[in-house]
Amino acid sequence: MIASFLSWWLLSSLLGLLAVPLVSRVGERLADRGLGMARAAGILVASFVLWIGATFGFLRNDLGGAAAAVGLLGAAGLVALRGRRAELAGWLRRSWRTAVAMEALFLVAVGGWTGVRAH
Repeated sequence: MIASFLSWWLLSSLLGLLAVPLVSRVGERLADRGLGMARAAGILVASFVLWIGATFGFLRNDLGGAAAAVGLLGAAGLVALRGRRAELAGWLRRSWRTAVAMEALFLVAVGGWTGVRAH
């Protein structure tokens, strides 16, 4: 159970990290710059890319296709980050407490739900 929890947490963290530049562009008027949506957006975008790619035959619905979808998410994040790296890094330095609070809230929620599912 703990290994599954940790692997899911690490994968969702990776997808969220890849999606931060995208959601910071979309949510630039929000107080948290959309950081609270990054993990959900990363999972959603990668899953959507895999689904559409598999539907139209560009990707296979397997681990390789999933890796390609994550790679495309990362590429889109790099494109969205172009020219805004210093701005985003400055915001993260100023608002690191917000990021830590959101991560802690996510860990509590997922940990609690893991406990519910385990029983």
